[in-house]
Amino acid sequence: MTVIVFDGKNDKKYELLNPYTIIDGSNVAFEERDKNNKPKLSNILNIRKKLNKYGVKQNRIICDESLKYCIDKRDEFIGYIKKKEIIISPKEIKADLYVLQLSFENHGLIISNDKYREYYTIFGEDWIENKRIPFEIVNGEIFFSKIILNKELI
Repeated sequence: MTVIVFDGKNDKKYELLNPYTIIDGSNVAFEERDKNNKPKLSNILNIRKKLNKYGVKQNRIICDESLKYCIDKRDEFIGYIKKKEIIISPKEIKADLYVLQLSFENHGLIISNDKYREYYTIFGEDWIENKRIPFEIVNGEIFFSKIILNKELI
């Protein structure tokens, strides 16, 4: 399956065969908080659902260990961890670096609003910006800053 990604900011278009996507789960969860100011599990699940709609089914959700202690639906979140649908980054490595490492190793896209500036010297600003797909959440609805299209549906 081929996905087309269009970056309107730089007028770049590229095609990816069976794309691999890493979701920065902690960043996504904190983007829109609940009424008690807690990060939301639904943000993560809605991002995954939208990616699946576009045909991007190979995705990994990576979260910081600390998210377990502050997320709104803790028991449900832990259930996803037990089912290995959500991965907690290894204790020896920061989740941001783990996200970047997985992207580098798997040629994957990164769903995150984190610019990862502290890692520009390692991966390069251009590489990070090409891989990163920022997003917005408005009333629970997901909007990506780069257009993702399933080529078979065009």
